[in-house]
Amino acid sequence: MSIVIENHGGFTSDAAWLVDLMKSINHPNLGTLPDFGTQNFCIEKASPKEGRIFSSDCIKQYDKYQGVEEMLPYAKGISAKSIRFDDQGEETNTNFERMIKLIKASSFEGYMSIEYEGALMLMFGQNPSDYLAPTEGIRATKKLIEKYL
Repeated sequence: MSIVIENHGGFTSDAAWLVDLMKSINHPNLGTLPDFGTQNFCIEKASPKEGRIFSSDCIKQYDKYQGVEEMLPYAKGISAKSIRFDDQGEETNTNFERMIKLIKASSFEGYMSIEYEGALMLMFGQNPSDYLAPTEGIRATKKLIEKYL
């Protein structure tokens, strides 16, 4: 059994802090789960606006490409997050070509999961023309991964 820590807010979104934790514990069953999501590298968010429970306004952001690269030596899995696609099939929030190059240049040999969040945006009433249906979003993400692998 392995325990993995995903960059998912606060301390864990600071890849340098997370890598220091990995080094200090130094156990073969502990690793990271780098997530491509921009919000996953938000170290600090603004206070929620009145009437809202959560805030999505990031006021301290870690560079996600640098973060993924730093976390890769400890990665036991990768979350290839996608949200929105342009007319050419490229993800608009993450440069998948750049991410896949980072992964290929590392010693990573684990699993890569697809996490399509466009469906979540649809659930929260966002404009349906901006996001793919869940199955289409998963397929579009898989196609991008295969394109750059």
